Amino acid sequence: MIKNGEVTESEKRVIIIMSANEGNMDSVQSYDNQILTAGAMQKTISPTGAGEFPAQVADFKEKHPELYQSLFENCGWTVEGKGPIDRKMYYKDKELTGGNKITAVELKNLLRDSSKFNKKTNSKKEKQESRPLAAIIKALKHEYFLEHQVQDFIKRLRLVMNLKITDGKISGKVSDYLKSELGRATALDQHVNRPAYVTTDIKSAVHAYIAKHPDVKPDPATWGTNHAKIESGVLEIYGNARQGTDMPLRFKKLKAKT
Repeated sequence: MIKNGEVTESEKRVIIIMSANEGNMDSVQSYDNQILTAGAMQKTISPTGAGEFPAQVADFKEKHPELYQSLFENCGWTVEGKGPIDRKMYYKDKELTGGNKITAVELKNLLRDSSKFNKKTNSKKEKQESRPLAAIIKALKHEYFLEHQVQDFIKRLRLVMNLKITDGKISGKVSDYLKSELGRATALDQHVNRPAYVTTDIKSAVHAYIAKHPDVKPDPATWGTNHAKIESGVLEIYGNARQGTDMPLRFKKLKAKT
């Protein structure tokens, strides 16, 4: 993808830095309030069967219909509906679902089969078979779906960098304030988890830094040769104060990768 000009070396490093806070490309879990969480950005199937993972699979279906059929549909999984809200994942298996197509609560219960996944089997580290989960892992590992995940990452990174920050005193894009790879990874890290708060929290961090350094102006165009130093100070505030789960720890991990 780098050779084709789809991704830059810097974007590659940002993805590597940030993805360590989420999961491996083929990671899957089904233990929180979502039905399923999968892939490098830990995209979810929500309790209704909708969510970011069905949207990702739907996009993959449009780009690679034959692969979608072999990796998902032939293995019992389908994505149906149009638009981000209506797209839902369904699972159908003659033995496991009686040939019925299920989603939402029924799907969640199937994936968390208590006869297989319980404290006893966990304590003994016993491996359990799960056809629906195995199919998802197989799909995630396919080279074209791996590429699809990376493309999603890049698309999201570029979206985050173009978000506007304005409040009368501050005016600019995220990329105007956060130019370093750590800065971009930190903003992307929050957007994956709490997208609605990225610009608000960066804005608050800039104001907090300026309150301690009144000689610094809010317009990043005026930072000049001091940009890296000022950004580093803003990042220390933003990285630790961002809204989200375990953000100080996540920021510490990001810094360790740079």
